[in-house]
Amino acid sequence: MEIFGIALTVISLILAYQAWQNGKWMKQAHRETMAMVQSIKEMTQQIREDGQRSSQETKALLERMEQHALQSSQETKALLERMEQHALQSSQETKALLERMEQHALQSSPRDKSVVREDGATRITIKSRDEGVVGEDRATRITIKSRDEGVVGEDRATRITIKSRDEGVVGEDRATRITIKSRDEGVVGEDRATRITIKSRDEGVVREDGATRITIKSRDEGVVR
Repeated sequence: MEIFGIALTVISLILAYQAWQNGKWMKQAHRETMAMVQSIKEMTQQIREDGQRSSQETKALLERMEQHALQSSQETKALLERMEQHALQSSQETKALLERMEQHALQSSPRDKSVVREDGATRITIKSRDEGVVGEDRATRITIKSRDEGVVGEDRATRITIKSRDEGVVGEDRATRITIKSRDEGVVGEDRATRITIKSRDEGVVREDGATRITIKSRDEGVVR
């Protein structure tokens, strides 16, 4: 009986020690579990804060992009307005320049207009910008010739040759040939368009400053531009 009591006491002590050990392990496991839960909470909070921060940064970035786009749109609009104003100003300046050139051309027209060959119904007017009136030493003579040396008929082409008193025949380096052609190579008739082709051997095109403009008028057609 005494042995049985001792054995029971030993077993009780062993069980108590095991229970203490299990309690200690459970407390440690609980502490570890709580630490893990706390770490998870902190990680979740950090993720939430990072998400909020990223959302705020994204929102701020979108606002800056919107402001930049608005500023770029305003700058583009202002640039287009300046370009439009510049184009309008250039158009007005060009119009004013053309008006001054037209007035200068009108002021530079000669005082007298010669009528060549009334019976041929062709009047030729000569204008010069840099001379004003066609003077004595720069007088230009115009000779009209037809194919049969007669009056300009219905189906005869007209050639115009320009000569100068102080130059004789127009020379090699300043020769200006003026040819009048109609669509059917006939006379400048009532409904036939007349084209004027001006050629120069050394210039290609008659320049602004030295140009002599010739305006051809017909009784039936008005002015040939």
